[in-house]
Amino acid sequence: MPGCALAGAIAISPPRLDITLTGTQAAEAVKVVNLDTNPIRLKVSVAHWRLDEHNRVEVIPPTPQSADQWLLITPLEFVVEPGKFQTLRILVRPRVKPEVGEHRAMIFLDEQPPDTKEFATRNLARIGVGVYVWVPPVERKAIFHCADAGYFQKPMALLDLESTGNAHVRPAVQFVVWPKEKFPGKAGTVKVQESPSSPVVVPAGAVAAGLVPDIPVLPGTRRKIVFPLAESLPAGEYWLDLSGQVDSLPIAEVVPFIVPELPSGDARDGAH
Repeated sequence: MPGCALAGAIAISPPRLDITLTGTQAAEAVKVVNLDTNPIRLKVSVAHWRLDEHNRVEVIPPTPQSADQWLLITPLEFVVEPGKFQTLRILVRPRVKPEVGEHRAMIFLDEQPPDTKEFATRNLARIGVGVYVWVPPVERKAIFHCADAGYFQKPMALLDLESTGNAHVRPAVQFVVWPKEKFPGKAGTVKVQESPSSPVVVPAGAVAAGLVPDIPVLPGTRRKIVFPLAESLPAGEYWLDLSGQVDSLPIAEVVPFIVPELPSGDARDGAH
């Protein structure tokens, strides 16, 4: 199901809400789909959040300027029959005069225990929908500090990014791993996708390719986005080819790295 967030047998579309607030209020909606063969009962809650040092959502206390204080959601508890959907309606209505820039909330949908004892031991799903409310004028400013790559139980890389504006920035960056002798000579020479919805294709001569996770770098923060390049690679010298942009900031970087010969018996997929 394209353009959806999935957890268990629950699909939500769109997976996040981007709302520009130009008046006193704004309305949005999400569709909650039951992909299971049994009814699913869900309860809605809202929280303020940030990302911790591992890029995981961390719930934090609300403030008058956090968007969780501005959301009116209906319904707050509902049952979705198998193969059916429920529309969740969201109204943004600030309780105070909003400051310019970004305001965040996370809408959590928690699956409730079923009434049927036969299914009472099933794992219950939790899914979150990020909500970004932007009050103009919005300024997105990114600083690219560095990129690195190496072998840490598997080939890994990182981007070190900073957001200095009043709204978050996201990387839209591809990577290609070339054996040193096959690098085409310039970052971004070959594209790995025909379009944002098409699959990633490893270019001829390369050994791996993919997309840097589009983890948000929240305003006023600096973040290292760490990601795997492959499950394993033969020992040798490689060049990591990074190209794309972080909002309006272009990225074109080449990082050499080495995959070492491992002692006999060690596995390249993470022995320790």
